[in-house]
Amino acid sequence: MSQNRQPVKSFQPCMKCCRPRRCPESSDHSKSKKSSTPVPIPSTNTESCQDIIKSPLDQRLYKAITLGNGVRVMLISTFNVERQDGETDATKTPCQVPELADFNKTYLGYNNPAAKVKCACPCDERKPCCGKGSKEEEAKRSILKDIVANIKHTCCSANQNQPRQSEEKKVSFDDNLNQFRNAIERPSNPDDLITYQNTIFNELQKRADRFKHISEAKSRSRFEQSSVKLHEDKDRAAVDSLAGEMHKLDSNGEADIIIENRSSTHFETCDGDFIDETAPRSNRPQLTSPYNSDLDGTVYLVIGTGYFDDPEDQPGLAHFCEHAVFLGSNKFPEPNQLFKLVLPYEGYVNAYTSGMMTTFVTSASFRLFPLAVEILGDMVGFPLFPNSLVAAELEALDSEYSLRQDDTPKYFQLVGSLAKNGHVMRKMDSGNMSTLTVPNFYRKLVEWRRIYYNPSRMTVALEAPFPLDYLERLAISSFGKIASAALPHINKHLLISSPFEMNRFHQIYHVPSVYHSEFLSLHWAVEAKAWKNLRVKPLEYLGAIIAHKSEGGLFRYLTTQGLATNVEAGCWESDVTKNHFTSVFSISVDMTEKGFKRQDNILQAIFGYIQMLINNGPQKSFFQELQKQQLDSFHYQAAETSFNVGESCARWMQYIPPKWCLISPGLTAEFDDKTIQRYTESLKVETANVIIFSKNYRAVEYLRNNNMEEFYNTTFAAFHFPTELEEKMRRTKDEYATKFTLPVPNSLLLGTKCSRSREEDMLKKGTMLKIKGKLVVQYVGRKMRVARGVLPQAKYTFWIGSPIASYVGAPEGNATKMIIWSRLFNEIFKTKFYHASNADLQLETEISQGELHIMLAGPHTMLPSLVEQVLELFNNFENILDPIQFEVVRTAFIESLDNTILDNRFLAWDLFYYLWTNNHELIFDHKRHAERGLTFNSFITFVSSFKIKMYIQGHLYGYVTKSQGEKVANALTKLDYSPIDIRQYIVFRCLRLPLGERVIRVHTQNPHIHTSVVINSYQFGQLTPVEETVVKFFTQTMSDAAFYQLRTEQQLGYIIIIYAEVTFGVSSIIVELVTQPKNFTTEYCNECIDKFLIDFFVTNLADQESFEEFSLGKPKLELPFPVIQNLFASNLLQNPFTYRKLSIQVVGTVDHTSPQTKTHEKAESPTQIIPPSTKESRMDETANSKVYRSQSLGGRTTIDRMRAAKKSLKMRDDSSVSSRGRKTSSGITTKVVNDIAKFKSSLMYYPKLYNNNNKN
Repeated sequence: MSQNRQPVKSFQPCMKCCRPRRCPESSDHSKSKKSSTPVPIPSTNTESCQDIIKSPLDQRLYKAITLGNGVRVMLISTFNVERQDGETDATKTPCQVPELADFNKTYLGYNNPAAKVKCACPCDERKPCCGKGSKEEEAKRSILKDIVANIKHTCCSANQNQPRQSEEKKVSFDDNLNQFRNAIERPSNPDDLITYQNTIFNELQKRADRFKHISEAKSRSRFEQSSVKLHEDKDRAAVDSLAGEMHKLDSNGEADIIIENRSSTHFETCDGDFIDETAPRSNRPQLTSPYNSDLDGTVYLVIGTGYFDDPEDQPGLAHFCEHAVFLGSNKFPEPNQLFKLVLPYEGYVNAYTSGMMTTFVTSASFRLFPLAVEILGDMVGFPLFPNSLVAAELEALDSEYSLRQDDTPKYFQLVGSLAKNGHVMRKMDSGNMSTLTVPNFYRKLVEWRRIYYNPSRMTVALEAPFPLDYLERLAISSFGKIASAALPHINKHLLISSPFEMNRFHQIYHVPSVYHSEFLSLHWAVEAKAWKNLRVKPLEYLGAIIAHKSEGGLFRYLTTQGLATNVEAGCWESDVTKNHFTSVFSISVDMTEKGFKRQDNILQAIFGYIQMLINNGPQKSFFQELQKQQLDSFHYQAAETSFNVGESCARWMQYIPPKWCLISPGLTAEFDDKTIQRYTESLKVETANVIIFSKNYRAVEYLRNNNMEEFYNTTFAAFHFPTELEEKMRRTKDEYATKFTLPVPNSLLLGTKCSRSREEDMLKKGTMLKIKGKLVVQYVGRKMRVARGVLPQAKYTFWIGSPIASYVGAPEGNATKMIIWSRLFNEIFKTKFYHASNADLQLETEISQGELHIMLAGPHTMLPSLVEQVLELFNNFENILDPIQFEVVRTAFIESLDNTILDNRFLAWDLFYYLWTNNHELIFDHKRHAERGLTFNSFITFVSSFKIKMYIQGHLYGYVTKSQGEKVANALTKLDYSPIDIRQYIVFRCLRLPLGERVIRVHTQNPHIHTSVVINSYQFGQLTPVEETVVKFFTQTMSDAAFYQLRTEQQLGYIIIIYAEVTFGVSSIIVELVTQPKNFTTEYCNECIDKFLIDFFVTNLADQESFEEFSLGKPKLELPFPVIQNLFASNLLQNPFTYRKLSIQVVGTVDHTSPQTKTHEKAESPTQIIPPSTKESRMDETANSKVYRSQSLGGRTTIDRMRAAKKSLKMRDDSSVSSRGRKTSSGITTKVVNDIAKFKSSLMYYPKLYNNNNKN
């Protein structure tokens, strides 16, 4: 491959943007400005740089190359990386202190405390601090290295000099599948490049099969103990283990399906599942995570252009171009080829546009990865932009804009609008139908992409389990032929002048908030080099010390005074606040109602704290603590193979040489007190900008006829900074400075040491302590998720239950008090144990099935003493709690409930879980309890009553010695409480829906939200494990088809998601759709979803021949076709015998200000205001975290089909479902439910299969 290379001209890097090739400001670019004709590209020329600085724990191989057309590529090979099976034996991880210490001292200095790592490891068949394991471990490691070396030698010697085969032929996705089918039995040519790929694939397949076998063995063991898969098991270690074990590769190793004359096209068979660990007690496949497995490949493509480059008359063009490139390309003309390729196999596709960058990312299994990269390169370099699809895509972009009506995008757009007239920072970040529909739109789109999607602006990161030379070939073939055009002219004046005019910036802005919140943000505009100073990072230092939660800090002062709930500071990760023109440093305070009334006191405290920092100067000890935190994070991410480093590389290669892309963004190398002091002193009253968002401004009269931001129509009032206020701040800052002190040194952080014990000193698996009805403590095992090279880790979890909260018939409102209690615990953790949190110790509290769940994890030497402190806090909680702190948390909780009610998706999911389970209280009930019956005294009484009778379960994991286990057990036995009767515990179960369809339709509670939500759930019942696999197969294979039919053809909405749900042993399939009420009613969307299910069945499951053709290359199922067909038809197609469906519909308000508003059906009639829930329901707080699901960029549409769908919608008769119900042609009954509480009380439970509390 290295032969026949042509010399490539070397370009000096630009000193301003650090780009190694043609920069708009470099002298070498002067000639290229004269011509706009494409530059000839030698597709196989590269410039390599292999001196990438990385952590010694990082097993990845790196290589940076520059293609002949200017594309800069970071190749990241995980081919030789040791596979992590989710959990590892925490006692067997080798000590690697010497390697870490050498690296730390090299880059931070030998005398820096942050660089020192102590070691206290005994010699147990292993030399202390040698970085190696035992002799047996070393022998195994040596054998593995020899095997990998032989495989790599075989792969890399396979015909490297073969010329590339022709790729000019246009191939549709259907043609791909046909060629795959015809090529299954094709014999391999040993001289073909295919042999090279297959050798690699076979090795990776062996790895996948090995871990698949482990997964199946463990699954069989679980299923032998129960007739149903219990995803509700409270043993989180089992969930974590399953997440690590399940992999997306077929163990039968069938069908290396190959396309002739294409060197990088392979397909694979996939199966298995992946648990979304962010959704507790959920067994749905995670279809949209880029971090599914270290046997996957991920590609990031970053283009150095964004909405800052939008034409003045066409805001949002950059964002729309990001959408439009998915509509088909030269070699892959059908739209959405990338989605069709990876989504059915749990892959990931996404794209997003910021001010200075446009990013594309896709993740796929190693067999699909080469083709996915090829499609991505072709669609970005050679898009077709078909006229009809481009016109229809405007609807999708407008739908996305309708989802961006909350406070966050409005806040950043308002900050940008403070820039000078005509400055690029004032431009709109997203665009909509009205901003993009201008004359000659199509021609401008094509020309804009040709100019700005320039290869010299592109940086790519390929991270995959392939050798580096294979990744290099893949990069050249996929991105090397993208044509280069003349770069646009950049106005140098923008780079050297401040983007803000002080008379506009130095003002106070009042903005009515969309949600129920009050926050105050101060801003200072400093030069752009502040955030680009990666050696010192002065703004990171200032942000960390201002937001520090120690005693004597700003956060502690404002919260103890009851003025605020949170303080954050820094230069936010947004192109509005961090760009080529400026650095905007911000201090943001989440205010309470009391704080809103005393805004002057908050400002006085902020400027007083800044004055204290100026008086004391930068603190080297605090700076070194930040360095230590950065080092720990840097090494952990390097050792964690599931952590993707490609995004960071691709983005930072836009600014700095590849050599520093790993280390410079993450580590701070130099303490420069003069630079830090200069920026601290620049935070003056005279240059500050203040923006206040509050719900209290909604009804203010002066806002009605005042200013309005032009793109999001954000109303605001602007006031010049009052002279008397400035004088007050200057006069009182010295007085307030005396109220604050600097953070005390964190001994846990800088006193890090590696300590290991001998085998005979370790705990053995089993029960350590058991007191009937009171307490059980178990050592679960040594395995837990531990990254290679980190200090020995342990995890302690405690479930604390009491009759007052966990028994049948517990008093109404106690579920709300439990949530408040967990929030208070977490707030106290932030302050009292901030030093532990900064030292990589995790402390979390939540409510799980009516119990208080406390989790502690981190280096094993620190946990026992921390457990003693936490249990002491629990034991004396009512004596420690402050009334002001309680009121702050209660107010913040009510505010969060208000915001949840105002979000249509949260509201829909809250209704779903209320009707789906017996333990979920509605948000409205929690709000009522928190507002009316919750006082400080009543809460203290509840806590005291809770601790009279309790049952505690303790589980210890990982690296735990006998002495540590005894210490934990002794701390638990010191608690004084009485035993309980565990037979009275609530059994959490799923409710059985009645036959037919039930519709819950409510109006949105937020008039500013112009979207409607439909959640259709189809209840299957209690299934066997094999049947659950079939249900997951349905969701995986239907996802792409749903995108195409519901969004591409009908343009129903921007978000369309299908997934499987297992709730307390009951399986279901759920379809979520977010639409615009100005275009479609929720009833019509509901019918379209049902129509899609029918079409899917007729197309793919009507007969065995259709199913076999459909399932080609998809996960293999164990059940015969008739069973699979019946499972789908019985539960997803309307029938009077087994069909159980619940449709939750939240109807949004129509945006009458939009110029393209349409009315297709008459307004919907929602049910009455949501009534209070029954007493027996109990809240499971973690269910609320499951509301927001990950989403992919959906399918695309054709204008003709979209018009046909809307025409048919207009022609439909008014078929609104009456409250009395109606019967469909299939004989099922569809009813609109008016009284939700009464409907729930009529539901029956599924049979009790197990006691999910499982007390012993």
